[in-house]
Amino acid sequence: MQTLRNARLWLFLLLTFLGTSMARKLQGDSWCSYLMCITAIVNGTSVTYRMTALAQMGWMAIGFGTVMQDSSMVIMWPNSDGTVVMSQRTADGLVEPKPDRSPPRTASIFMPLTAVTSPSLAFTVPKNSDTNQSAIWALGVTSPNTANPDAFLIQHEDSGAFHLNLLGELDDSVTTSGPTATGLPPSASSTTSSSTTTSATPTSSSDPEHGPDDGKPLTKYDKLIIGHAILSVIGFLFILPLGALVARWGRTFTTRWFNYHWISQVVFSIPVVIVGWALGPLAVAGQGKGHVNDAHKILGFLLLPLYLLQLCLGSFIHFVKPQNGRLHPPPNFVHAAFGIVIIGLAFFQVRTGFSVEWTQVTKHGIDLDLVSNIWIAWVIFLPLLYFFGFVLLKRQLKSERTTVFTGIDSPPPYSVQEPTPASSTGIRSLLDRSTADDGTHDMYSDTATASSPSSQPIEMREVERPLPVLLAASR
Repeated sequence: MQTLRNARLWLFLLLTFLGTSMARKLQGDSWCSYLMCITAIVNGTSVTYRMTALAQMGWMAIGFGTVMQDSSMVIMWPNSDGTVVMSQRTADGLVEPKPDRSPPRTASIFMPLTAVTSPSLAFTVPKNSDTNQSAIWALGVTSPNTANPDAFLIQHEDSGAFHLNLLGELDDSVTTSGPTATGLPPSASSTTSSSTTTSATPTSSSDPEHGPDDGKPLTKYDKLIIGHAILSVIGFLFILPLGALVARWGRTFTTRWFNYHWISQVVFSIPVVIVGWALGPLAVAGQGKGHVNDAHKILGFLLLPLYLLQLCLGSFIHFVKPQNGRLHPPPNFVHAAFGIVIIGLAFFQVRTGFSVEWTQVTKHGIDLDLVSNIWIAWVIFLPLLYFFGFVLLKRQLKSERTTVFTGIDSPPPYSVQEPTPASSTGIRSLLDRSTADDGTHDMYSDTATASSPSSQPIEMREVERPLPVLLAASR
């Protein structure tokens, strides 16, 4: 009995060793970019390719060739109902690939290595003579979300070329336990169990099966991106809107609203916006990536000059006031409308930042639902608060007219600056009299003094001016 037990134990250990050896000697190769990983597993007469997204994934593709033109491509995407679609296409240039009805090698979806939640998509093609294989890759962030394999594809987020050594060996870091984890078709497995698989990520610190790796320390790139995000949100979604609200509501209650508006938009916003904006290109340059290759980066480069132009326009309106002009000249309205447009673009920019850029360039997850809900609430609350200020528009206009035409207080910075009459010089200046005149007094009379408004009017007789007489010089 003891001998039988020992024999079973040795048999178990032998089978375990053989299974481990087989798993460690899978033929193929793997490769990773910053957006996706690709693993090729050679199995006799076929090759299984597994594509795993490291960030947000709409569709993924592999093309067999060195450039996009004339490459035979296999494109896959998941649908919202959990199904997976595969489309074989080719392109005659840098254009959207068209369906290929007669591809060189017909591919088929390999479901054992396909997991939409990973997200991983896999397919199998017949093996050809390639040993050192040249291929291209692409990843798009928007799924066609249709079962039609000929569906329109929104342009990829990024793409590139890579090489695979199909004569290489994949070690046990490529797969986990279980026959389907080996990447072999079910018919080649010794059992029918179906354990989950993990992707090959030899050059990535993220495990695609379990999402972004938040346990890793922040890299310099991560810190730059986080600083860029925080400062940009504070500058564009808090400080700039605060300055707009001060301009809208403050002028209704005080003529000194411009002081607070200026402090907000210049003193506070300039350092925060400039530094936050600069961290973005600095992070991209550190990774060696393109600067204006997507909507977020393009709009980011436009926002800063628009913001600086707005500051210049506000300064011009403040320092260059029209003489005897309208209370609110056209540049004032342009300044207000331009500010609303900039804040609106900033909201869109922040949206693309956390929903697209963050998920693609970092391995640290965020609660997208929570962030999105906060963004939606803020984008609704701020416009309502701003435009509700127009309810007090009549009060504002009345206050401004009173200020300008009665001289009760100093004119607000955006009001018309009344010119000083020429009669305020000479005797008026010496007597410190105000310039108010109801038209019934002569050029020397006043109704009140600036220092004592309650003083009695000064009456002076009108004097006829004789014609000037030229006196001859004394001899």
